[in-house]
Amino acid sequence: MDSPLTLWEKFDLVLGLASVLSSGAWSALSGGLRGENAPSSYRHHLINRVTRAFLIRFSLRQHRYLETGFEEEYVKWCKANSLTPDLVTTSAGLKGFWVGDRSSRNIIINYHGGGFVMDGSVSYLSFWSSIQHHLSDRRVDAAFFFPCYRLAPENPHPAQYQDAVEALRYVINDLKRSPSDIILAGDSSGGNLALAVLSHVSGHELPYCPKLTIEQPLKAMALISPAVSFDLDKWPSVRRNSNRDYLVPDLIQNWNEAWLSGTPVSEAFEPCRYPSSWWKNAMVKQTLVVAASDELELDSIASWVETFQVESIPSSNTQGIEID
Repeated sequence: MDSPLTLWEKFDLVLGLASVLSSGAWSALSGGLRGENAPSSYRHHLINRVTRAFLIRFSLRQHRYLETGFEEEYVKWCKANSLTPDLVTTSAGLKGFWVGDRSSRNIIINYHGGGFVMDGSVSYLSFWSSIQHHLSDRRVDAAFFFPCYRLAPENPHPAQYQDAVEALRYVINDLKRSPSDIILAGDSSGGNLALAVLSHVSGHELPYCPKLTIEQPLKAMALISPAVSFDLDKWPSVRRNSNRDYLVPDLIQNWNEAWLSGTPVSEAFEPCRYPSSWWKNAMVKQTLVVAASDELELDSIASWVETFQVESIPSSNTQGIEID
């Protein structure tokens, strides 16, 4: 945040929190009358309405004021779980941290979501830690590296792509790990970053990122609701699910504008723009994509997956990825 909040902005936080609580109370009372276009379960209806109210009500400056910061959340999470923090600053200045032993057989680089403007939270750590425990129960050795990439609007496009590429460079070059040990993962805008990195090392270099060459494919890629299109008007699911998703088109548009900061959207990495031939030599062995039936960007994700499958995924591909 470039400057401290004004007195009015701080006072407005109190008003905003009251507004969010009121929205939650009303949603709880009216949930039984939500109709067919709302989330199917009462629980999801309530969570979506409160989350939506919280995201919409406050400015990005206010959100930044309320955020602890991903790195700080990680340190507190480690303390709560009796773990020793493993913080990193790379030679290029990228900050990040590890969950698990960085010498593990499988390395998962996880790019958090948040529209390039919102930071990671403790919920990410809890979720991916549960995945790590699940893998451990199956005797799969894995560690997670979380890049704390720079956020907009303080650091607009293309800072996020530069940091995403730097995360992979760090693991391969500094830690001397083989691409065949590495899985790229990300949700929403983090999924966009993972795809941009894959494209960058597959012969389609991002002009604003340092060159990074890998001699063999990455082990896998796991994407949760990846942001693959910035043209929201194009996809029917944006209208169909406008009352089911906790995000709304106007909020996404505002985040995109803050992120691009005047840069033409054509300069951003938008996977849906590229033909199937773009992915012909994609340097990844396995890919898992997960999307929800009620999300705004379902149709864009489905369209991209269909394109991606033509060249990069064998017809015998299963509904998951295999990690040994």
